[in-house]
Amino acid sequence: MPTDPEPPVSSNDSKPAKAPRPPVGAAPAAPMPTAPMPAPPDPPTGTTPTPPASAGPLGPPPLEPTPAPDGDASADRPTAPARGRLIPFVTLAALGLTALLSLYAVGLATVAIATANKAKETAERAAASPVNPEPAPATEPPLEPADSPAPTSTADIPNDLPSDEPGPLEPSANFQVHYGDQKLRLQAGCTTREVDLDEPRVTPDVGADLSYSGCTPGNLELTFNSELRVSQLPTQKASANECAEAIRSSAGNNTMAPAQGLTLCVLTAKSQATDQGIPQKVVLFRIDSMAKDGTLNVSVTAWKVPV
Repeated sequence: MPTDPEPPVSSNDSKPAKAPRPPVGAAPAAPMPTAPMPAPPDPPTGTTPTPPASAGPLGPPPLEPTPAPDGDASADRPTAPARGRLIPFVTLAALGLTALLSLYAVGLATVAIATANKAKETAERAAASPVNPEPAPATEPPLEPADSPAPTSTADIPNDLPSDEPGPLEPSANFQVHYGDQKLRLQAGCTTREVDLDEPRVTPDVGADLSYSGCTPGNLELTFNSELRVSQLPTQKASANECAEAIRSSAGNNTMAPAQGLTLCVLTAKSQATDQGIPQKVVLFRIDSMAKDGTLNVSVTAWKVPV
């Protein structure tokens, strides 16, 4: 049976052309054979096969998330685990900065305390020392007279007695004779000869006041004890008062070479006289003659010192 021709399709029609219908009474076309789907490869030994994604009861499997396009700020944000790893480092940095600030504060406090202490010491020294002290006026020593008159009273003459003597020796005192013009003979030799002026006596057992020694005439020597006061006179005669004045005003050395005419005034020791229970004495000692061998002939006179 002839079929009706299909109307021509206009080229201007924008709709797609439909498939031609089969002629009436024609057998339907056989379906195109399809190739079978290949079977998936077997998984490696020891691994668990991944089940294929199933479409599920309502549709196809979920799609993978699409990566964010370039320029999106959310792509650069750290994930939660990364931010957790940064927290210990930030904490340590904060602690270190705090320690540095604490040390700096302690240093500033130490410097401030030292400066305050130094300022305090300076203020105390300034308060203790006078400000611009005025110099003391210069004083000139008093002028001494060109010619000083000699002292006329015994009170103006310094006492030249040892410190253990009880008061000054008064030349104007009333002296009593203890013994008068006693003769002594002192022989020279290598053996020392001792003399006690309190009795008088040569070679006494105790209480010697002077010694005479020397083996040859050139080495003879008279030595009085250090506690005695000895004064040499320019004349061979003197009273008790003149001896007391000479002893008090011009006591000399206690050691001398013997010579004929030598005249001495001697004051015995107060301590020795007290120990012996006898009065202290003023003695006139005079060498009348001296032999070639050094033997001395001596005259002695003694007066008691008033108490």
